[in-house]
Amino acid sequence: PNSQTPSLILKGKRFYNSDTGEYVSFRGMAYYPRPNSGELSRSQSVDYYTNEFREVWQRDIEYFRRLNINLIRIYAVDPSKFHDEFMCALQEAGIYVLVGLLADCKNCGLGATAEDMNPPDCYTSTLKRRGHFIIRTFSRYENTMGFSAGNEATIFALDRQANTPCQKKFIRDMREYVASCSGNLLPRQVPVGVVSWDNTEIAMPQNQYFACQTTLDDPYETTEFLGINSYRHCSAQAETVEEMGGYQQFLQELGPNGLNMNIPVFLAEFGCTSPEFPDLSMEDHTGTTLTFQGQRTWLQVDALFSPEFQQVFVGGIVFEYSAEKRIADLSSGGYPWPYYGWSQLNYGVGYLYPVDCDATNITCNYLPYPTFQLLADKYAAVDTSYIPSINEDPLQDPGVVPECPMEYPALSEFSWPTDSDDEEISACMTTESPTTTETTPPTEMPTTSSPTTSPTIPVVDTESPTILPQTNAP
Repeated sequence: PNSQTPSLILKGKRFYNSDTGEYVSFRGMAYYPRPNSGELSRSQSVDYYTNEFREVWQRDIEYFRRLNINLIRIYAVDPSKFHDEFMCALQEAGIYVLVGLLADCKNCGLGATAEDMNPPDCYTSTLKRRGHFIIRTFSRYENTMGFSAGNEATIFALDRQANTPCQKKFIRDMREYVASCSGNLLPRQVPVGVVSWDNTEIAMPQNQYFACQTTLDDPYETTEFLGINSYRHCSAQAETVEEMGGYQQFLQELGPNGLNMNIPVFLAEFGCTSPEFPDLSMEDHTGTTLTFQGQRTWLQVDALFSPEFQQVFVGGIVFEYSAEKRIADLSSGGYPWPYYGWSQLNYGVGYLYPVDCDATNITCNYLPYPTFQLLADKYAAVDTSYIPSINEDPLQDPGVVPECPMEYPALSEFSWPTDSDDEEISACMTTESPTTTETTPPTEMPTTSSPTTSPTIPVVDTESPTILPQTNAP
């Protein structure tokens, strides 16, 4: 009863506090604290959320409090490791967690190459078992908000469409596992959804496909929530929500006159960078006052939490907590770390120092950029108390299950080898825990250009609603 993060109830398009029934909107932050140097800086799939990295996340949770966030998105977890202390510390801070099921390691993602991107080959039993293992591990934490069954997985297929049925099938199987095992191996039902990329012509029909039923008697093949990685608002000239052309397009695409889906929708990444944003001064880690260019002002927060947008979105997740030096250096434009000059690939609201910190032998410290406080102030001003509680919400538009787009096939058109791998669900029925589950630890160095690279690093400089990230974190 005194928990700062009671488990959430998903009803219609919204999440609610299970203790009070109050509506919960999400003020989020993407969290992957890659150090500046060393072996860890070169890996896409380090699980920083374990006891091994306690010094890292204990440092950062204090800054999470200052940011006024109530949700973080984490990538590339290793379910064989111990996460209790991390999750409990977040619970004490009032922070929920969106957990990714995929990672950038061998057999940890959906197929995307010419050899394995077509169904049913793009979805393997190894991935299915990995998903089950993560769900078993994290369902016991009441501050687990949901599981993301994909992070822009389709964008990395050669034609950006081939593995779409595999993404839908993975969602479906994870939902069936949750429904079958809750109350037995799983203490509760945690929603399973998907994170998609932002594109009107390709990704929006895919979102429609993920939310539709290709087989009417299968209740599990619809995603329970949709996250969209979007970098539409890049204009510092906009002063009002009405001037945010890309966001206004969102209302048309996803609102009552658009798809109007019957599930929660949020921005799983947002925060486009631009040199047009203001230059602001602060003291750096040496005590020297420097001017940092292009400090984002977060008009997106005003939009997402306004009454009009709250009819469509339940909030959003800023990308990202800390500057990733290995990535930002690719676009530094000659400006050295800590990037006082604008760097297109520096999405951090703060940076790590010293320059050679590796989180192993040399401790990384964190220092916020000026944009950090601008975001903290915006999040602190969020007030969605005008939205009624779970039993008093007649204003909620229930939305609809969308029709399936013609360009994507029914799941029943394929013979899925993974359907013969039902050991996990059988274990639920017999109350035996499958403790021998094998999974590839997501802490290996990447062995392939996986479609689940964590996190996604976009390169955009437009207000267009048809954004394509031009690169992915190497």
